[in-house]
Amino acid sequence: MALFSQRPCTYIDVTLDWDLGSWTKLHDFLAQYMSGWPNSASCPVRIVGDLRSAVVFFTDTPGPFGSSEITLAGAVDFEEGRTPS
Repeated sequence: MALFSQRPCTYIDVTLDWDLGSWTKLHDFLAQYMSGWPNSASCPVRIVGDLRSAVVFFTDTPGPFGSSEITLAGAVDFEEGRTPS
């Protein structure tokens, strides 16, 4: 969470219809649901972008979301070296 700007900060998961519209909501969500995950639960496999924005493709290992490995993509915007969303 230290890499995310506290203002503005938006986290939207379209698949699950989650809209966590603030840094605090995102922090609390991650602390509640993902704090017990091992460090290897999610691994970036490709990053496409530049210093303004990027798309991160990553793989979640079996366990956190069921018995199968899943591959996902996330979009990140950068502002002044931090991730505002």
